[in-house]
Amino acid sequence: MRKKAQSKQIARYLDTYAETETTLLNNFPQINSERTISIPCYDESPEFLVRLCKLSETIDKHILAIVVVNHPDNKKIPDSNIHTLDWIEAFGKKNWQNHYISLRQVRNFHLLSVDRSRDGPSLPHKQGVGLARKIGADIAACLLHENKICSEWAYSTDADTHIPSNYFSDELNALSEKNSAVIFAYKHMQQSADRSVHEATILYEQALNYYVAGLRWAGSPYAYPTIGSTFVINLNHYCQARGFPRRAGGEDFYLLNKLAKLAPVFQNSKVTVSIESRLSNRAPFGTGPAVKKIIELSQTGKDYCYYSSNCFACLKEWLDFIPQIFSHISEIPPLSEQEILHRTDLRGSTQDALNYLNIESLFSHLRKQAINPSDCNKRTHEWFDAFKTLKFIRFLQEHYFPAEPLPHLLSTAPWSSDC
Repeated sequence: MRKKAQSKQIARYLDTYAETETTLLNNFPQINSERTISIPCYDESPEFLVRLCKLSETIDKHILAIVVVNHPDNKKIPDSNIHTLDWIEAFGKKNWQNHYISLRQVRNFHLLSVDRSRDGPSLPHKQGVGLARKIGADIAACLLHENKICSEWAYSTDADTHIPSNYFSDELNALSEKNSAVIFAYKHMQQSADRSVHEATILYEQALNYYVAGLRWAGSPYAYPTIGSTFVINLNHYCQARGFPRRAGGEDFYLLNKLAKLAPVFQNSKVTVSIESRLSNRAPFGTGPAVKKIIELSQTGKDYCYYSSNCFACLKEWLDFIPQIFSHISEIPPLSEQEILHRTDLRGSTQDALNYLNIESLFSHLRKQAINPSDCNKRTHEWFDAFKTLKFIRFLQEHYFPAEPLPHLLSTAPWSSDC
């Protein structure tokens, strides 16, 4: 019954929210792929595909790589896209093609290319990598629904990654229906001779690790890294969450935020994805712009600053209070939302951040919907999600606790040993 319900869920998604490419898979061959991996490819060389094909030779599984070669509609087609598309056309044996989608094969490695650059339409520049990832994952969901592939899990990565030999391992991936996503460990590797780029990237990596460790210390259920090249998604939950958002950046963060509300996000530290350290302007925010900023600060002798540990102390204070909410909203006569806050030990900065997020709307909702303490806690964490957590911390930084030099934070934060 569960499988049947999941099938209906995927069917509804494909009918309503999936991208056009899923309608172009007529007469797609039965390939029975046991591993499916999706890669957006904008201004990249085909070296990643070469590495992936070599990896496939070392494992006894059929792999389907869905490569979405793309460029934004406000830019010219980069030469590297043409080179990659030419490389794909010369690769292996063509098994199938429809319009700008084609399937090629070498032994157990299947390469499905989506040309949203030369033969197919370019991507709207405001939708960028989010749309590219969505196209790949939507195709995987469609092929699963039509029983063309075997696994309900779809790997997500990027062309600047080097994936390890145990990446597709059954034992290490610990994939289960109980999880909505699996996140791998990651590290950045020096790829170019410009050491300043690598050093800046490592500093940004430390900042990301500091943030996740701070969330974990505070007790947040959203304490996981959100890097689009390091996770695997359950396609049933993916469809339930209505897919990747069509955004030019942050699509990984927002999808995982939705998935975490449906089922746990499992972190697998036994698999480590290596990511090339490099400058990039593909996305408006994230690693590329952050690395550029760090280099500019270093050149002027300034420190790279990050969220004060006091912000996370306030977060911990709020999260520790959540189990008490049900008893407060159940009092007779009922307390007002502000009376609930004032009767707590929450410091003023924490209360101000919660008011900024409109905590009154949460309490009002809980009074109407929460049926017991457990349900109240669940609904609260769904409301105070990864996005509101970030807004909470940024409010505190702007109004109470200015950013501090990252090296200082890494040595003094209560969770510094976990960074």
